[in-house]
Amino acid sequence: MRKIILLSVFLLLAIFAFSDEYVIFTGTGFVYNDLLKTSTDTTFAFKFDDEQKVFYLVTADFLITGWIILTPDDLTKLRPNLDKYMEWERTAVVKGVEIEKELPNSTIATRVIWKYGDDWHNSNDIQLSFTFFSQNKSRHQLVIGSNKVTSPKNEYITYKLDQLYLDKDQVQAFSKGISAQQIEIATKDHEQKKTNEDLFQ
Repeated sequence: MRKIILLSVFLLLAIFAFSDEYVIFTGTGFVYNDLLKTSTDTTFAFKFDDEQKVFYLVTADFLITGWIILTPDDLTKLRPNLDKYMEWERTAVVKGVEIEKELPNSTIATRVIWKYGDDWHNSNDIQLSFTFFSQNKSRHQLVIGSNKVTSPKNEYITYKLDQLYLDKDQVQAFSKGISAQQIEIATKDHEQKKTNEDLFQ
């Protein structure tokens, strides 16, 4: 429980790292802990940068906070990936099968910025992957991962997204959370907050 609270604090700090970013959606999932040999709860954020006009998939642990950059075009590819998972999940449950398979044409090639300790790093070579993974015949997860990339500033500093394991309800929440309607609501809320702040100069 203490670990979950600490991770939430790290993510909260990441959410407010830049003043021109605001949260569209905050989600939950699982990561696999190699030491404990089990899955543990985690959180992630989906944000919009009002200045750069890009989205960020933000994750954080005790050492690294990462901002994976997603353009509006990337978002139009991400949404069908979530829909394809839902389609496969229905098929797997009905047919009673277990399978591990990467979603077709799902890879997103993009950029990442990460903070390691007090230093900032970046890479233009990260690729997000989306895999359908059956824990058993009734529980099928979406796994979001990436390749490992190296900082151009230091060859020993690398970044790799800790694989996010999402259950069906978490994928549904994510899909709804990054819908055009939800983005519009979040944008209006953000603009209203800025308007309110301008009243107190």
